[in-house]
Amino acid sequence: MPKWNINGFLNRYDNAVEDLLDVTSELMVGEMVKATTFFKAVDTGNYRSNHAWRKTGKGKRRIYNNTLYALFIELGTRFMAARPVMRLGLLNAKNVLRKIGINLT
Repeated sequence: MPKWNINGFLNRYDNAVEDLLDVTSELMVGEMVKATTFFKAVDTGNYRSNHAWRKTGKGKRRIYNNTLYALFIELGTRFMAARPVMRLGLLNAKNVLRKIGINLT
């Protein structure tokens, strides 16, 4: 009867999940950069070039923009309409992942 190495399997599974999260995060950042072009939200290019992600824990990623005015572009102000780049990027990334068989809820 063969011995099952469950710990080795679980380690490989954890690594695969972490790799998938890294790839998904890169995809989302790329889709956000594309969305800035869609909304014509580019003046100096600072906002577009500051989309990034980082690992915040096991199974957790934070996608963000480092500019001070990113929230104003995303949500708008009373003087400017919202240009939801991060939300649009997330939706586009979900659609791309769905096409390859990965369904995020």
